[in-house]
Amino acid sequence: MEDSKIKELRVGFFIFLAIVIFMAVIFALSSEVNYFTGNYILKATFANTQGLADNAQIRLSGVKVGRVSNIIFPDDINKKYVEIHLKINKNVQNRIREDSTASIQTIGLLGDKYIEITIGSHDKPVLKDRANITAVEPADFSRLIERGERVFENLARLSNTLDEILVDLKKGGSVKNIASTLNNINDIVAQIKKGEGLLHAILYDPEGKKIVAELKDTSKNLNTVIKEFKEGGVITNLKEVSAALDDIVKEVKSGKGLAHSLIYEQKDAKILEELSSASKGLKTIIEKIDKGEGTLGLLINDPAVYDDLQTILGGAKRSERLQGVIRYTIEQNK
Repeated sequence: MEDSKIKELRVGFFIFLAIVIFMAVIFALSSEVNYFTGNYILKATFANTQGLADNAQIRLSGVKVGRVSNIIFPDDINKKYVEIHLKINKNVQNRIREDSTASIQTIGLLGDKYIEITIGSHDKPVLKDRANITAVEPADFSRLIERGERVFENLARLSNTLDEILVDLKKGGSVKNIASTLNNINDIVAQIKKGEGLLHAILYDPEGKKIVAELKDTSKNLNTVIKEFKEGGVITNLKEVSAALDDIVKEVKSGKGLAHSLIYEQKDAKILEELSSASKGLKTIIEKIDKGEGTLGLLINDPAVYDDLQTILGGAKRSERLQGVIRYTIEQNK
């Protein structure tokens, strides 16, 4: 009796042990953590975990390599971050190095959160157990959604504004005006293409290149002239002349010279009248002389008078008596 009970206990124990082993194998096979090759822990700190849960997947370049083992807050309340422990298969340890990064990603648009790790550079040291890996803060989807809502609101306002503009255009006949303008532009383009003007020559005539080259040469020459003006001091001289003229005008306006009197003082208007009268008298005398009136007019216009005068003067030079009379007359006048 006792032997049969012992046998039953042994059978039950072995069955229980087999069930436990079977369940352990299934759990090990279903888990990304390889319990047969070992694992190690890396630490990452995030300001916001975005709802990441314990036992979340860890992926290395998209391949499942572990699970999140723990999510804890630091003991110091002033430290505003959350520490996440990453349990990773040890067979990929040589691919995770100092320049590797860990970020929180989402499976699909609204799926579960997981940790994505990037493969490091071969020339960087391997991260060892309990080392810290660089964390990349996740995007705040709530802010993105708010920005998206603002964008949609702006698009709606823009659509309404465009509708109002189109309605105004239809009511005011602006659409017809725009169509007419486009037709005119088409006519101008056709005329340029078929015509014989300068634009046609530039665009379609083989000689157009020469015209453009000549325009370029003209532009260069103008630039050269402008440069010479600037470097030659012409502009400076013009400024100096302008300043001198300004000084002269100020001096005439404020001074006491003849120019000031002629322009600003009424009492000196007689001077202008006298000058005008003298000018008229001189003009009359010149006209009489030109007509041959008077002794001076005859002397200038009549050759016979000139010849007679020359004969008299010549005879005076030859006559000693006449010379004596002239000298006596001059001495008496003294």
